[in-house]
Amino acid sequence: MWKDSEGMKLKSKLILSVVLLSSIVLIAISAFSLTNIQKQLEQNINSEMKSIVDGINYQFDGWITNKVRIVETTATVFEKVLAKGDLYKEHLQVYKNDADIGDMYIGYEKDGSVLEGGEWVPPAGYDARSRNWYKQALSAQKLTISDPYGDEATKGKYMVSVATPLKDLDNSLIGILAADIHLEKLNEIVKEINIKGHGYGMLIDRNGIALAYPDAEIVTTNLLDNKELKVVVGEMLASESGMKKYIVDKKNMLLVYKKIPSTGWILAVTVPENEIYEPLKSLRSQYIFFVTVMVLLTALFAFWFAGYIVNPLKKLTEAANAVSRGNLSTKVRVDSSDEIGLLGQAFNDMAANVGQLIIHIGNSSHSL
Repeated sequence: MWKDSEGMKLKSKLILSVVLLSSIVLIAISAFSLTNIQKQLEQNINSEMKSIVDGINYQFDGWITNKVRIVETTATVFEKVLAKGDLYKEHLQVYKNDADIGDMYIGYEKDGSVLEGGEWVPPAGYDARSRNWYKQALSAQKLTISDPYGDEATKGKYMVSVATPLKDLDNSLIGILAADIHLEKLNEIVKEINIKGHGYGMLIDRNGIALAYPDAEIVTTNLLDNKELKVVVGEMLASESGMKKYIVDKKNMLLVYKKIPSTGWILAVTVPENEIYEPLKSLRSQYIFFVTVMVLLTALFAFWFAGYIVNPLKKLTEAANAVSRGNLSTKVRVDSSDEIGLLGQAFNDMAANVGQLIIHIGNSSHSL
């Protein structure tokens, strides 16, 4: 009974050793593979997000630069016209060739009056020289782009004023030429941003104001005052581009951003990590299933292998016990030519030799 128990212990040890070693190897290989796949997935996602941001950033910068060139070219033409005579409302209506330009006007340095190209009529006492668009261009002495602002005429939709000084042949200031540029087209593009159906885009001006954001209540607010977003927005405003991780609405988010060169605004793409890494979860489940199946198969193999090793040893032990009790005719069955088979054959030879030796001793004693 003790020997049977010892045999079972050896068999259990063999099974446990094979299963444990195989499990460690399988888990290590699976973990290594999953880690590499996750890194590759992260690189692909980051690359895709960066590509989207770079592409749209380039598109936005080109769009804004085109509007700037229209104002610059118009100013050059107007300076030549002014050298010969006066400007009229009709001259300013060139802006109507571009649907994104809402109005074009000139504020005169002499008296602050305004020559308007659209339908807007300045109220009594209006002085262009006191307006921000005028002051900004006058101070810079070059073309400027204002911060985005809402306008009553456009029901709060954002626009910017592009303004540039107008000068005569003596380089004396005549006034400031300005055009109002609607940003609705940019907002529409931002709203369409996503990564394979996940996440969204956002557009932030250089002061942290949300120009485009999926939550309508956040648009027009300063994100630097937002408890969940102020840190990441502050970091974005402090650098030209990058990737950040942050938490909003209890979700871990991944964000890639880049500044628009011509304005200093931030264009960003952000996605929830749990959504973008969903394929990795499915793959992890497949790996777990694979490892489980392989461990079970390994256990079955280990059970068979342990039996292959231990069962001949048990039979050999039983035969040895029989011989010890005087049954010298006991033999074990030899089914293989490996070490176990050789051990069984050696035992049979030993038992036979012992039997022959005892017979020989018996015959010798009778002779004496």
